[in-house]
Amino acid sequence: MDKTKIFVVKAAITLLALSLVSCSSTKPVTTGLRTNIENSGLQMNNSSLRYYIDRDVELKASATATKVNKSGEGVEATVKKTRSYVLITDGTAGMCKEAGGDWLTVAFEPDFPGATLKFVKTAKGDYKIHYTDNGLIIYNGATFQIQEKPTYWYNRFLSIFNDANGRNARLEIVYDAKEEEKVKNRKAKGY
Repeated sequence: MDKTKIFVVKAAITLLALSLVSCSSTKPVTTGLRTNIENSGLQMNNSSLRYYIDRDVELKASATATKVNKSGEGVEATVKKTRSYVLITDGTAGMCKEAGGDWLTVAFEPDFPGATLKFVKTAKGDYKIHYTDNGLIIYNGATFQIQEKPTYWYNRFLSIFNDANGRNARLEIVYDAKEEEKVKNRKAKGY
């Protein structure tokens, strides 16, 4: 094999190993897990809990504004386009900002406090990203579309092996409910 093929094979094996290692410590947020957390006295929006997203989510937005100026004999139009692209990668740590009966809003960008994703409870009991029929959400005050098919090159490559549709993103958490009790016994010796 030539060097290019060897490099591609090594890169694929490395990516597979990294994805297996990164996914091993998180578990999906389900209604049962949420009940356990809340029964232990914690709130879902406790700042010590860290949430994660189980796949890359690509958000795209574009806005067009037209400014019309009258200049002399004709009309001159200026069109301004603004395009925004946000990539929230698999394994990005987030913090729950609000929690309702069957939904959670999670922020993944500390610099943008209004940029939150809403996750709602599904029929299976897990929490998936919430969007309209067209894949639209409000994110940081603007209307974004969640890409159904990946456009980022890395996600296009991974879509060969798994479902890279960002609209199917689930919420995960690192939470371990082990109770540990330490008993320290000693006998007073006296003076």
